[in-house]
Amino acid sequence: MTSATATLEVEGIEVRFGGLVALQGIDLAVEPGEVLGLIGPNGAGKSTLFNVVSGLLPPTAGHVRLNGTEVSRAGPARRARLGLGRTFQNLETFGVLTVRENVLVAAEICRRWARSQHAPEVIADTLVERVGLGHLKFERADALATGSARLLEVARSLATNPSVLLLDEPASGLTDHETDHLGALLRELAGEGLSVVLVDHNANLVMSISHRVAVLKAGRMLTVGRPIDVQADLRVQEAYLGAPVVMS
Repeated sequence: MTSATATLEVEGIEVRFGGLVALQGIDLAVEPGEVLGLIGPNGAGKSTLFNVVSGLLPPTAGHVRLNGTEVSRAGPARRARLGLGRTFQNLETFGVLTVRENVLVAAEICRRWARSQHAPEVIADTLVERVGLGHLKFERADALATGSARLLEVARSLATNPSVLLLDEPASGLTDHETDHLGALLRELAGEGLSVVLVDHNANLVMSISHRVAVLKAGRMLTVGRPIDVQADLRVQEAYLGAPVVMS
């Protein structure tokens, strides 16, 4: 599977832990400006796939490409330089730094490796406002509510100027208002060309903002398609509920 335009491609990805097959035969391509939802029951392999794509876990077989460059054996730092950003399900903020300082650190690092002429301070201030944390910019990260800390992680990831952004449960802990704001922001970013891969238990968020939805089950790709088609797929219903929904 190859695409001339895809920002992210995974081809034939397999992950084995001894005799346990965690992922098998995973093929996926994400286009510029696309929001791809990645869903599946607990244990389906979503986090494992994210770890393979971000370089935290080497695949047993298969390929990962970022903007056409093979990165299957590259480390996380190399992938970040090539345009991959990621947030984590477990919060990874710098607790003793302020909101602004957290984002500023990422912007400074990006300027060094990209030799950018953009002022890190301006980038940090812009992104803090954009994710809705302007009123908290001078608060320490370890004093934030969970929802605000997740928005901070999004801002910090954006400060590295990614072309592909992996988001792992970004809506966890967000209020309804914050979730709506996050959804609007992600669609806006996609409209600017950013590729977003979203894992979240908030099905309404995933289905409302994704252009396509990929469904994993037991380490295999069950289906990929438009949200409306995925929701109507009896195999998807069975994967989540144990049996297809019988419509009367």
